[in-house]
Amino acid sequence: MTFSRKRLGAVCDPVLAGLLYSLVILTPFFKAATSILPVLMGLVFILKKCLIPDSGPFKAPDLFVFYAFMAFSLLSVVNSEPYTAKSLSFFFGRWLKNALIFLIAQDILIKYSRIKKVVWCCLGAGAVLSLDGFFQKYWGYDAFFQHPLVDVGRGLSGITATFQHYNSFGIYLAVFLLFSIALLISLHSGDPVRATCLPASILFGSCLYWTYSRGSWVAVVIGLGAMMLLSRRFKTMVLVLTVFLGCLFLSPEGWDRFLFIFQTGGDQGRFVYWKVGWNLIRQHPFLGIGLGTFGQRFVAAAPTHGLMYAHNSFLQIWAEAGILTLAAYVVFLLWILGQSARALWRNGEAYLLALFCGFLGFMIHSFVDNDLYSMQLSVLFWVLLGTLRRSGIIAQEKPAPSSKRL
Repeated sequence: MTFSRKRLGAVCDPVLAGLLYSLVILTPFFKAATSILPVLMGLVFILKKCLIPDSGPFKAPDLFVFYAFMAFSLLSVVNSEPYTAKSLSFFFGRWLKNALIFLIAQDILIKYSRIKKVVWCCLGAGAVLSLDGFFQKYWGYDAFFQHPLVDVGRGLSGITATFQHYNSFGIYLAVFLLFSIALLISLHSGDPVRATCLPASILFGSCLYWTYSRGSWVAVVIGLGAMMLLSRRFKTMVLVLTVFLGCLFLSPEGWDRFLFIFQTGGDQGRFVYWKVGWNLIRQHPFLGIGLGTFGQRFVAAAPTHGLMYAHNSFLQIWAEAGILTLAAYVVFLLWILGQSARALWRNGEAYLLALFCGFLGFMIHSFVDNDLYSMQLSVLFWVLLGTLRRSGIIAQEKPAPSSKRL
């Protein structure tokens, strides 16, 4: 009987891994995947823990900061009237679901081979999305859902592929571009994966340009800067940065898109959203106005703009869930980034470098957009955060190489 329980429990592990890979691949194509697959993962996870009880992966000190973040988020419900039902629904339907994805990643990503497969799944999905972006650029609509090109202002039309908004597609591409560049500069020349990284970088970079997503461009620049410091490939990374910035700003469209920030109709709307967000923070600075209620409160404060997000995930977390939630969230992120940076400096793992720079770019983009409140982007965010944390732990357990160079 004991043998059967252990054997069945052992089967759950690869099943969970397969569901996680499927989630990474399918999320940008089907929103339903962000609801169905986490439920299946949760059921298999519960079965596994019933058969083989093991709470070890969930007792690390940094995870208690994560649990505090979740607890403080739930406390914000006390201020959510008259939207209590919506706030509870958002917590259990979105926040808790993503937390479960993150925790399952801690339980199953115990092998470096699985870390690699998550990155490969990201790059594979990114390649298909990019080809769809090329199709949309030249045919006027994407191949999967017939989404048209989107007007981004001043006569420019951005590509979105399977997404509704060019910024969502842009940050997906930015993360995957950072992945491919990191692997290109750090993998051994004989690694077959490295051979695909240069064409992948060109593919991702071209589509990223055509999104005209300035926040995603900034995310790549910051990610490349971190890559320069942590890889210690200064000459190579200066060249990469120069090429990237040159492609953006030496083209008339890229330069015009940058100048649009300072012109009428540019980013003025964001300043309005942030001002309203700050006013909402002042109402309930400690526990917030209620998770998931920013849009309704925004309409009441600025009815001419309609239902809006804050376009700054950190600001919206503070407004909805209070400073205690925001503080726990920021401490948790910095803890994982610091832990990963130390492991990277010591061991120089190629996939850890890719995950670190990709996630850093994603986090920076969250300062100017609502990534954590998007069904698809939030799933990618928590999958990458969970993978980054596990990758850093595995790298720390490895002996340091004789040379620190990647």
